[in-house]
Amino acid sequence: MQSLCRDWENLSNKAASNHSKVTEDIDRVISDLESLRDLIQRGSQIEGFQIKQNNGLQPIMNRSKAATKAALQSHKELYSLTSKWQKMIEKKFNQTVLPLLGTNLVPGPQTETPKSKQPFLSRSAQQALNQVIIDHLLRQGRFETAQAFAQEAQVTSSAHVLEACQELFRINDCLKAGDLAPALEWTERNRDWLDARESPLEFDLHRSQFIRLLTQPAFDHRPIHSEPGKNAKDKMEVEVELGSSVEEDQKMELSSSDLHRDTKIEVPIIIEPHSNQPELEEDRHQEEYTKSRQLALEYAQQHFPKFFPKRWDEAVRLTASSLYTPFSRLKRSPYSEFYRLTDDADVGDESDCSQLWLHADHLVPLFTKEYYARLSWSKELPLTVATELGSGGALAKIAKVRSVMKEKRTEWSQADELPVEIPLPLEFRFHSVFACPVSKEQSTEANPPMMMPCGHVIAKESMQKLAKGGGTVKCPYCPSSSSMSSAVQVYF
Repeated sequence: MQSLCRDWENLSNKAASNHSKVTEDIDRVISDLESLRDLIQRGSQIEGFQIKQNNGLQPIMNRSKAATKAALQSHKELYSLTSKWQKMIEKKFNQTVLPLLGTNLVPGPQTETPKSKQPFLSRSAQQALNQVIIDHLLRQGRFETAQAFAQEAQVTSSAHVLEACQELFRINDCLKAGDLAPALEWTERNRDWLDARESPLEFDLHRSQFIRLLTQPAFDHRPIHSEPGKNAKDKMEVEVELGSSVEEDQKMELSSSDLHRDTKIEVPIIIEPHSNQPELEEDRHQEEYTKSRQLALEYAQQHFPKFFPKRWDEAVRLTASSLYTPFSRLKRSPYSEFYRLTDDADVGDESDCSQLWLHADHLVPLFTKEYYARLSWSKELPLTVATELGSGGALAKIAKVRSVMKEKRTEWSQADELPVEIPLPLEFRFHSVFACPVSKEQSTEANPPMMMPCGHVIAKESMQKLAKGGGTVKCPYCPSSSSMSSAVQVYF
């Protein structure tokens, strides 16, 4: 691949240099022709004017022929490099990807054979692929692109999928803006389903709303303490301005008091006393935090009790953190994990708390995950998973197996598995990989792995066979016996 990259860089550089050289020659020829046109227009007004071929036309013709010859030569060189590049690509990737099981995706007897060199030649395969692309674009929020692709591919996108994706992105945009109301409404509509799967989404939303209510003054105000020395500088400027204005008034009074020239007028310079504005701002800030604390505690009293059986400790810590307002103290409190920022902001900054980690960075992925699960959608985008797995080596292995099968003139008839094991990254292992040590079969949803009290794990069907219709199972690997009901399912 490194040699291919180097050749591609050379080809790109050659194309760029040829383009600039050809463009320069063409511009020069155009300039010569424009000059000749202007000369002809000026000479047409002169009687007996004529242009000699040796002096006017021949040099332009020569330069034009030279530019054409140079352009053809550069194009020939570029075409030669492009042909070599194409041959290297074909030599490096010379295997044609063929389907293992044909291209007919319609349930029923297989009517198409995998001998075609175009895996997506059938109409059903093309429609399925186009539908996957449309769903991929919709789940990425690229609604206009999905609509344009659907029109060009002549595929009707699902209205249900479109509405669901639009609702998801609308709620996620609200979460990023700090508005939790739409997400809370969705959790209320699906509360029974969320409780059944023990989802933390609803509590996390209420937790974030509690924190937002408690720290609301920090969102609304800038730091009230100015920089060191700034007050003194402002005071100095005020005194100078007051002094200069008094001096001007004194001059005006002296110039207008001709009748009282012997009277000495002394005008005192008034210096503004120290203002107590910072103290007033501080008191008002404390009052706002008192109100926000009361609102947050009322919100917690209304929404937290239903989560006490499972989130008691966290609910208590949240309510206790209200004793450490303002926000600058909350970030230094024993409950600072609830008030972390997404960036490395100054701990003492009272205004930089618009991106608490409990808002967008935490809630958007969590809500997206639960939303997909509610619709029975996969967490990862199917097209992304297929592309990454295929480009990660799976496609090459399948192509190799296909070539071997072609040489041996055999076909693979198992539609639910591949003829060779494909290594997968951990993030793409969605199913159990447990193989029962008794039956040597891989576990499935209908035949999950079960762990007995002794700690040994076998498949459920193997356990039922060992029980022989009774309620007691003897472990095949140790002397212990246990009842069928005491075994628990294991998730890998």
